[in-house]
Amino acid sequence: MSEWYWWSKDVKTVVDLSTLTSGTFDPDTGNCIIWSSTDFSLSNHFCDKQLTFLCQRETGYTIKDGDWFSVNGREIAFVSQESTWEAAETVCKGNGGTLAYVTDRNEIDQVLIALERRGFLSPAKIWLGGMYLRDQYKWIWQATDMPIENSLWLSGTAGDPSSYPYDVCIQLYEDFNVGMHYIQNDLCTQEYSFLCQK
Repeated sequence: MSEWYWWSKDVKTVVDLSTLTSGTFDPDTGNCIIWSSTDFSLSNHFCDKQLTFLCQRETGYTIKDGDWFSVNGREIAFVSQESTWEAAETVCKGNGGTLAYVTDRNEIDQVLIALERRGFLSPAKIWLGGMYLRDQYKWIWQATDMPIENSLWLSGTAGDPSSYPYDVCIQLYEDFNVGMHYIQNDLCTQEYSFLCQK
């Protein structure tokens, strides 16, 4: 008996035929699986048939052991997959960590040097684990609950979250005009690469 597979990126999983209404597929009537929204059954059909379709977004992301590097006793990993701040935090937690924080400009430099050594061109914007607590009127690093140092902002003072009607989070930002990286705030729903730590 031939096997049928679900494909997701490079992973294939055998379709459990016992869950099908018919209990089997007929390979003579096509090699692609279709789903009926009327009786919620699966069957197969020729792959050139034009139908509506369902998509899924992969939320899991595994950071390989070799992708972690050390900065001041913490393990840091760069994830190039662009995500919202919340989705990035979910990926970090799924890998035993949290979004990364930086304590001073020296740590920013250490992270950037480590990325360069690994062949990454640092994107202009990278999510970090900072956010604004509206009820307490302060910026914090989520991993430590500590306030964010003013010296990390380009202007030397924290960004003003009052101009944003929605939640704002912290990114590491490269300003090409001044030739340096610093932190700034942005809407948490924007999608950027990010740094995890553990």
